[in-house]
Amino acid sequence: MVDSLSFEYSNTSDSLILSNIVNFQLIIIDPNVNKDIYLMDSSCLICKNKFILARHKYRCKFCWHGVCAKCSKQKTYHPTYECAKRICDECFKAYIYKLSNASIENEVSRSKKVIEELHYYIKNTTETVCRDSKTTGILKEKYEAIDNEIKNIEMRSKLRESADEKTKENSRISKEIGIIEIENNFRRRKTRMAEDRVIWVRKLDDKLGEAIKDRILLSKEARMLESKLKNYNEKRKQIDGMHDTLFKLREHKKSLYRQLAPLNKEAHNESCLECIIQ
Repeated sequence: MVDSLSFEYSNTSDSLILSNIVNFQLIIIDPNVNKDIYLMDSSCLICKNKFILARHKYRCKFCWHGVCAKCSKQKTYHPTYECAKRICDECFKAYIYKLSNASIENEVSRSKKVIEELHYYIKNTTETVCRDSKTTGILKEKYEAIDNEIKNIEMRSKLRESADEKTKENSRISKEIGIIEIENNFRRRKTRMAEDRVIWVRKLDDKLGEAIKDRILLSKEARMLESKLKNYNEKRKQIDGMHDTLFKLREHKKSLYRQLAPLNKEAHNESCLECIIQ
């Protein structure tokens, strides 16, 4: 029977190698088999594909038939060669089936033995319990004490659970209180900022009132200046009119002088003649 097996996977050849076999009676090998059977096989024993250059022929070292590489990927321990050799899928399946059946039989036999031992032990214990009533009373007392201890432990566990729940609730409440305090601090900051904003707005209102008063005064002064400018412009217009009249009078005077010039000459000539005559 097979007691222990260890499976090793080789990454290079992608094959399963069964090693460390303590007892290999499950591997049935016919010593009289013809080892040259694979030479007569022109196709794979399992997939029935013909052997060509691209599909190389291999031989199973257990049934000695010709198989392809896909149908003979596994390797297992060979008792005659004492190492891992190529095995076809059919032989490998039969070997695994026998191995699983053998392991199941071992487990069943072991479980039966354990069950028989348990039955024997139960019978002996019942006989001893029936014989010794005192021991049964003591055992009952012990069982009752154990039950009481178990109940106490359960009560303690319940109390611990309730205490844990209370601590969780307290932690949750403390977290909520912390959140509320943070919100209150935030609200206080908001109120302070609002108060500062109100004070700032009031200061701005005062400054605006002063600016409005200054503007009113400036507007009054501007009106006074505008009235003065109007008076000045009117006086200037009057002065300009007087200058125009003076200019006209001068022109008229010049024209009069021009008109009087010949008369003055005649009068001068007449005066000269009078002087000469005298």
